[in-house]
Amino acid sequence: MTTTGAGPFAVAGFDEVHLAASPLTRVLAQVQFPPLSALIADDRVAGEFAAVVRSSYPIMVPQQESTFLIGPQGVQEQPLTTRSWQLRSADESWGVHVGSSFLSLDTGAYVSRSDFLSRWDAVWSAFVGLADPPVTTRVGIRYINQVADEALLEHLDALLEPPVLGMVGVPLDGAERLHALGQAQFRVEESRFLTVRSGLVPAGLVLDPSVPPSDRPCWVLDLDAFEETRGDAAPPRVREVLATSAALAHAFFRWSTTDRFIETFGGGAS
Repeated sequence: MTTTGAGPFAVAGFDEVHLAASPLTRVLAQVQFPPLSALIADDRVAGEFAAVVRSSYPIMVPQQESTFLIGPQGVQEQPLTTRSWQLRSADESWGVHVGSSFLSLDTGAYVSRSDFLSRWDAVWSAFVGLADPPVTTRVGIRYINQVADEALLEHLDALLEPPVLGMVGVPLDGAERLHALGQAQFRVEESRFLTVRSGLVPAGLVLDPSVPPSDRPCWVLDLDAFEETRGDAAPPRVREVLATSAALAHAFFRWSTTDRFIETFGGGAS
């Protein structure tokens, strides 16, 4: 059991913890806004944005968004008129994705909340200065954790709190558990939400296009904390929303995991 006694949404109840051997595989922040004509009409604004952030994200990959239609001739890919652009760091551990109605920052090399938010500030401030989105409609941050160590998978009941363990805790009695993935969404405040997916997934299952599938069965805890409302796009306000959402996701993570989990993954105050 966790020793704080705080509830799953008690942001003030948990100090941020640094895990030296963190199971965190991907962190992604995204802001959505109404489609911007400046990004739909041509590539000029995207090109100017890429130039501003080039020192941190020198690799640019233009993309054509697609959809898929199912008809008499099977599944057919249909190109859309909307384009998006992916920028990557030189080592490709950090990425920025820009579309006509969204901007995201993602990484598989997360260090700390303050470091991530600092990198976000630089990207969003540059984008706002060029594209000038009038409002935001959704601001969120997502943390994806994976545990694939077979020895740890055998003792999840000692690492996770019972509500999160869910169907993973069902005795098998000779049966084979193929997967046990559950999802829940919580409204924490009027426009603030937390979506949680957790459970055991088989090898090769793609949970998200940004996360390479594990080549082994693994336990997943996927936390998506976000605010969904029309709000000011100013960088200070967006940072505040992301920081609050990150703290919410962290509180649920700490509530979900036992002290043994924290110790197993090298926990210590940051």
